[in-house]
Amino acid sequence: MLPLCDRFFAHSSTAQRYASEVFAAHARRSPHLKLLLAKNTHFYPQVSLGLRLCGHSVHHAEVSSQRLADYDLVLPYTLNDIEALRPHAQALENSLVPLPDAAAVALCNDKAALDQQLTERGFGDHIPSIQTKTAEPFLIKKRISAYSQDIHTVLEGATDEASQRLLEDPAYYCQRYIIGKSEYALHAIMRGGQLAAWINIAYHYDTEYPIKGITQVRYNRIEDCQPIRLFESLLEEI
Repeated sequence: MLPLCDRFFAHSSTAQRYASEVFAAHARRSPHLKLLLAKNTHFYPQVSLGLRLCGHSVHHAEVSSQRLADYDLVLPYTLNDIEALRPHAQALENSLVPLPDAAAVALCNDKAALDQQLTERGFGDHIPSIQTKTAEPFLIKKRISAYSQDIHTVLEGATDEASQRLLEDPAYYCQRYIIGKSEYALHAIMRGGQLAAWINIAYHYDTEYPIKGITQVRYNRIEDCQPIRLFESLLEEI
């Protein structure tokens, strides 16, 4: 299928999902909510449009500068937002999305520690093997980093001195490369140890060695997530 057609059908699918969510919100006659979205997110236009179409009142400001108890939902986007809200946890007790536990945030922020903990808790079959020396291809990642920064791809026969130095750096770790033209980003909300809501975004590429955020995406769309219950148990463990 031509790239233009791919994108057309992907956007059509997303638009249909968007419209169905808005229609369902009005059909359920859900109560209108007062929402505060963190000011520093570049997703604000898309998120606020959908929420406003559903009839909600959306405010956009620094999350720590508001009377948080006045809102039904306070939505942080970054770790800095979460930590800015930490001193105000009591005001968020009735928020629809609870503030995540500090220890869980710290664990999830350290990729190597998270993978190691999950492996020790019985999820090893679902975690790419972590080794300091592994068969190519593999990835060298910074343990604490975001948005695909500080990721180095080592393909067959491509290990060089720079890669070797990173392998010896305790701030980095090595992970087996999962080869394929598709990558999936699951966004989930856990509440009371159970999955409250989720959405899975599939990113499709022309190469079998993509890095999300660096490699150009052929198209992306909302898709089902067959192992969703596995993810629920994994998140509950965290």
